[in-house]
Amino acid sequence: TWAFYGASAAGLFILRQKLPDAPRPYRVTGYPLVPAVFVIFTGMFLVMTLAGDIDDYVSGKSQLINSVLGLAITATGLVPYLAVRNRNQLPQKN
Repeated sequence: TWAFYGASAAGLFILRQKLPDAPRPYRVTGYPLVPAVFVIFTGMFLVMTLAGDIDDYVSGKSQLINSVLGLAITATGLVPYLAVRNRNQLPQKN
């Protein structure tokens, strides 16, 4: 779930760049600092979780690297996403 939280926060930057003149009914407090810090901490959390799971696997505490399995299961969603991406693209800036 943390990968999705970080991706959602990173999406703020992407949408602000792609649609700079779009109406903003909700403003992010402390933009761009707060979302940037959240994305950085989310990335650090994911890396530390992955490193801890790999360490547990190497030391024999676990027979499976749970975080890698979770990332692999999540990545299976990329296939349908890429299949329909071209049909639902945002309008391009001229």
